Amino acid sequence: MANAKIWKTEEKKYSVQFDNVGPKERKTILTMFSTWREIGTGFHKDGTQVFIFSKQYSEEDSLRQFLKEIPFPVIEERKSGKIRRIKTKAPLTPPEKRAKISKGRTCSLCGEKGHNSRTCKT
Repeated sequence: MANAKIWKTEEKKYSVQFDNVGPKERKTILTMFSTWREIGTGFHKDGTQVFIFSKQYSEEDSLRQFLKEIPFPVIEERKSGKIRRIKTKAPLTPPEKRAKISKGRTCSLCGEKGHNSRTCKT
C-alpha cells in the first residue's frame, strides 16, 4: 500500500513523496496530483514506484483540506525532524484484521489454547 510524506521546502512551497506505489494506486495518485509538478520518479527493487510532487500553496488550510482527501496514510515531517500523522480518508485497500481467538492464547507452533509459542513444551 502506498504511503505519503509531506514537507515544506521553501516559503509556501511543499513537496509530497509517495513510496510503494502499486499499479492500481498509480492512476489514483496521478489524477489527484495532476495540478502538481512532478519533480521525481523511480522504482524500488520489488517493482513498486516512487513519485515526488511539488506545489506552492498560499494558504496552509487549503493544503490540509486537500491532504485529507488522499486515500493513503500521510505523514508530515517538520524541519525540526518531528513527524506528525495527518488523518485522511479510508484507504483504498483496508488493512487486514486479525481474527480474534476466544478463550485466551493460542500457540502458533502446536495450535493448542492456553499458551503461546514461547512457552510451548512441544
